[in-house]
Amino acid sequence: MSGETIHIRVAGVPIETPVYQNEARTREIVAEVEKRLETIEAASKRIDTQAFALRAAVELAIELNRTLDEREEETRELVKTLSRLADQLQRLNQEFGG
Repeated sequence: MSGETIHIRVAGVPIETPVYQNEARTREIVAEVEKRLETIEAASKRIDTQAFALRAAVELAIELNRTLDEREEETRELVKTLSRLADQLQRLNQEFGG
C-alpha cells in the first residue's frame, strides 16, 4: 500500500480507507462490501448494522484465505509438475544429448 487514503461511504457511513491499486479499484472493492452487506441485511429479520458489517468482514476474510490456500496448493502442484518435467528433460538430454 502506498499510504494514500480516500474518504468514502460504506453502507452510508463515512470512512477514510487506504487506496488499493487506485481509487477506481478501491471503489469497486467497497461496492463488493456493500453488496455483501445488502445480501446479509436481506436475509436477516432484524437490523444490526454493526453485526452485519462484522459478518461481511469475516465472510470476505474467509473467502480471501480460501482463495490464498487454493492458490498456494496450485503453486505447489505447478512446482511439482515443473520439477518432474525438468527431470525428464535432464534424462532425455543425458540419453540423447550426450
